[in-house]
Amino acid sequence: MDLPFLPAEEQARINERLRFLVKNPDIFTQRIIQLTPQMMLLMLLMLPFWALFLKLIYVFRRHYYLEHLTVALHTHGFILLSLMLAVGAAEVTTALASLTGIEFLSRLGSWIDFSIFTWMFIYLFLTQKNFYQQGWLFTAVKFLVSGFAYSLLLLSVFVITVVYSVITA
Repeated sequence: MDLPFLPAEEQARINERLRFLVKNPDIFTQRIIQLTPQMMLLMLLMLPFWALFLKLIYVFRRHYYLEHLTVALHTHGFILLSLMLAVGAAEVTTALASLTGIEFLSRLGSWIDFSIFTWMFIYLFLTQKNFYQQGWLFTAVKFLVSGFAYSLLLLSVFVITVVYSVITA
């Protein structure tokens, strides 16, 4: 891996860690799992910036910053709960399918996950529509823009966690 902003010594150390982790993926996985609480804390610390982003895209709606922060906390909590339910459903149905040999259970888990993710997007869209009281088209455009921005926020936190995991594993 070539990282031009790092000194050659640090780059060599990171490349050595990457080779080690490629040979031992369980160590990397365990480290990611250990850092999940810190990742969630980092997301919580980024929520004020997310609320500021909502304030900017809804600048003419005359809501206070604290109201945007409340919406950000609500949607973030809902997303985390939905993801927890989706992962839990997938784990339970996969374990039951492997224990019982009933293939339908793994397909059921996929359907449950699909239903949770579909409901998650519908619920978040309707939350944004109802709170900000805009038309369907404006809400859809702003939902797509804010969803993209939130995805970038999640991706940046995940990348930071992965890089930190590689360095500290």
